[in-house]
Amino acid sequence: MYKYIVWDFDGTLINSYPEVLRTYKEIFDNMHLHIDMNLVNDYLIRYSSTVLKNYLHDNYNLDVNEFNKQYDQISNSKESINNLLINNDSKEAVEKLNELGYKNFVVTNRDKACIDAFKNLNMYDLFVDIAYIGKDHITKRKPDPECFNYIINKYNLDPCEILYIGDRDLDIDMCDRVNVDCAIYRPIEGSKLKPKYVINNFVDILHICE
Repeated sequence: MYKYIVWDFDGTLINSYPEVLRTYKEIFDNMHLHIDMNLVNDYLIRYSSTVLKNYLHDNYNLDVNEFNKQYDQISNSKESINNLLINNDSKEAVEKLNELGYKNFVVTNRDKACIDAFKNLNMYDLFVDIAYIGKDHITKRKPDPECFNYIINKYNLDPCEILYIGDRDLDIDMCDRVNVDCAIYRPIEGSKLKPKYVINNFVDILHICE
């Protein structure tokens, strides 16, 4: 049924949200902005960083360009990359899928720093390819399917043979646009979009692929 597994980075393969929130808080402090971090967390998980920054611009007068500049500087630092952790048993699941003959890929809204994170966690060699913002002129963020189409077109993949694994509604939206089945890891309550599969641990993927 499936031959190719395409993974999301933040919140799926990598437990990055604590570090993202820490970085946001540091930038808000630098910019003298008092913003409820519970609100930030909710927007990041339910929507995206783009939606969040637009909201903060409209309601808190956030200078988005300055924010992005600081975020890139902090998130690409060695300290920040070292704070990114493997998400539960995701690495073991990828290793097992490779052993079973599946081809694993990553599509992410991260920039090239994701490569450093994977190398730091000894995960880089587990993937055939990693599509990130800035690679081969990829500029559009999920849910736009540009990064996904990059993988599909480069390797001539049949969408019917792909399973995508993510954790947010924007992942479901992207998969719908490319007609790919989607599994969502521990979905949030109240989501209006329905994936084909819901998983609570990464071992479930092995059962789906049997």
